[in-house]
Amino acid sequence: MKELYVRLSDNVLELEDWPVAKLTIQGNSVKKMEVVCKGAYDLPNMVGWTLADVAEWSRYDSTGYHPEEYHDVSSDACTWSTFCNKDDLVQE
Repeated sequence: MKELYVRLSDNVLELEDWPVAKLTIQGNSVKKMEVVCKGAYDLPNMVGWTLADVAEWSRYDSTGYHPEEYHDVSSDACTWSTFCNKDDLVQE
């Protein structure tokens, strides 16, 4: 099984206010979602989502709106990316 982390970030709140969840991936879908940091926003329940769904979620673009919200994905909860492709998420 593979793990991915997701978070909602923005251009207003501080790092500790951003929600973070760990996703457990089996095959091509999310089998488990564990909230690591509650944060100020609610993350969607991604259990049952495919990797393509997670990649699509990461491509959300709120440029020009306030606050600008970003959907970030990480394999290690340290380096975060937005605008992911499905292939970015399945690299071993």
